[in-house]
Amino acid sequence: MAYFTPYAFYLKHNGETNDFDHSHGPQCVDSFKLFCHEADLPVVATGNGWADGYWIYKNKHGFAKNFEYIYDPKDFRNGDWVIWKQGSKSHPKSHIAMYLDGKEFGQSGFTPPKKFTLKKTDFSDAMGALRWKAWTWVDIFRLYNRNRHGMHHFTPSEPEKKALVKLGWKYEGIAWLAPKEGDPVYSMYNPNNGDHCLTANADECKKLTRLGLRNEGIKFYSGGEVQIWRIYNKNTGEHFYTANKGEYDHLVLLGWTGEGKAFKALKGD
Repeated sequence: MAYFTPYAFYLKHNGETNDFDHSHGPQCVDSFKLFCHEADLPVVATGNGWADGYWIYKNKHGFAKNFEYIYDPKDFRNGDWVIWKQGSKSHPKSHIAMYLDGKEFGQSGFTPPKKFTLKKTDFSDAMGALRWKAWTWVDIFRLYNRNRHGMHHFTPSEPEKKALVKLGWKYEGIAWLAPKEGDPVYSMYNPNNGDHCLTANADECKKLTRLGLRNEGIKFYSGGEVQIWRIYNKNTGEHFYTANKGEYDHLVLLGWTGEGKAFKALKGD
């Protein structure tokens, strides 16, 4: 199964020069048009000929059918198409580019290098962003609670992430990318120590339920090229998950019990 992610788009086009509409050479709007073409979306021209027309005339273009409108730069996430208006401090000619790991990815007809490039930018003066509703992945967030035996928690829920941060948990970033469909990964909750055991094994779910853990249902899905490893701390009862085999091996050396391959995730870099 092929998954269309922001990283897949980046890896495919990084370093390219693309004049998608064959007009006025490679421009930032060509980046967005190329994305729409590959996402099987309608390819439309801006209402005013500039990149900010995609935001100013977003209702006219009927974007609400395929995109969510994100207004606050603090809410931008990977895959969002960020738009700056003409006369903005950071992009005076107006601009559109994909948000990726806190940087912009795209090309510009005015600023060199005039090719697809991932670079630092200022998002604070952006008009907003268009978020495609059909991205085939969800972010799995990793959080850490130093006050609770060093417990980690993994969740695809943005509200849950924000709620835990408010309670004092440390947000450690995106652990991996999970597909929006595939083999189910279940969350089994242990009320005695607060641990969540994640498993794609239905038989393990039944066994853990008999032992007193609470089945919280499907947490997310498994699928892709990346192996997620599960490791257990017998002193705290915590199950930990990582896509980093080096981190897994290091924890084993520290005395954790390596439980091997748990499930699969999408390639994130």
